[in-house]
Amino acid sequence: MPSVFGLFDTLHSVTVEKILGFLDFIELQHLRRTCHTANIYVADFHRRAYNISHILLPYLNDVEIKEFRGIQASTGMVISGSSALQFFNRETYDTEHHHPDLDTYCLLGKCDVVGRWLLSTGYEYHPRRNQLQSFQDDFDKKQSTSNTPADTDLVSEHYPSRTFIAVWNFV
Repeated sequence: MPSVFGLFDTLHSVTVEKILGFLDFIELQHLRRTCHTANIYVADFHRRAYNISHILLPYLNDVEIKEFRGIQASTGMVISGSSALQFFNRETYDTEHHHPDLDTYCLLGKCDVVGRWLLSTGYEYHPRRNQLQSFQDDFDKKQSTSNTPADTDLVSEHYPSRTFIAVWNFV
């Protein structure tokens, strides 16, 4: 029996892209297991569709994205929130109705590396209520008192868990 992708060989690549774009992640994984040709098409689609640079470009330039990815690898920092949803759902939110932000999380001991890097790229630290005016000073304070419970204002404001020690805003 000929491969279903024999038909795709005759279609324009934009058409194939559109067809694959309608499939969710699990469906793509099932499709790629059907034959060698399907695996090639889906792998190529994955390289384009799941490209984190598309999500990071509103916040960082190409050089900074490479640095950011290196910092992610060395600190274990993860991207969360709407940016992560956009990546996994292969969507881009309309910035006119949605004010995007880049939420990242990492272990407390690595936050200074991330914070200093953000400052070096031109982001400014905006302290929250009850935070020191300098990121480094506030980080040092939080790290020296990390065995104490999280700030109750922080827990009740946005984060329903006492596992968050601090949230630092960089704009």
